[in-house]
Amino acid sequence: MDVLPLAISNVLWRESIEKEFGTAFAMIHIAPEVCTIVFDGSEISFYTRSIYFSADEILGEENREIAEAERERRLKSFGDEIKRSLSFYEKTYKVAKFSECYLLGEYVTSQKLIDFLKEEVGLEIKYSEFAQVYHENIGADKGKFDVAVALGMRTE
Repeated sequence: MDVLPLAISNVLWRESIEKEFGTAFAMIHIAPEVCTIVFDGSEISFYTRSIYFSADEILGEENREIAEAERERRLKSFGDEIKRSLSFYEKTYKVAKFSECYLLGEYVTSQKLIDFLKEEVGLEIKYSEFAQVYHENIGADKGKFDVAVALGMRTE
């Protein structure tokens, strides 16, 4: 069993946000080479999918030798996969409503990514304060280390 999607979901369940019955939350964890998308919520089915997306090449250092047109093509392809996942989940599990999307991981501050998700995919972006609640002096961007903190939490 892959624990990463469960850790991502645990971030949502530890947040003090209202979870309306039948409303799906999208959580997107952007790692350097793979994106993990998780849908979860109250009284709905849990779903996860990995999307191979080289965020480090596309959103990382601008000095990479990738043409801007290629960057845009890869970003569009990534957006298409997210839209395909949203559509599949909505149709398969009969989810009528999506709430905001929580962006997690290393590239949470990439304005290019944020603008793309808002405009092209139609997701409202939110940031978790999970890590800041448990480690108030973390000094990092909201959402950046939330999954790492969730993975480190243990209960009896």
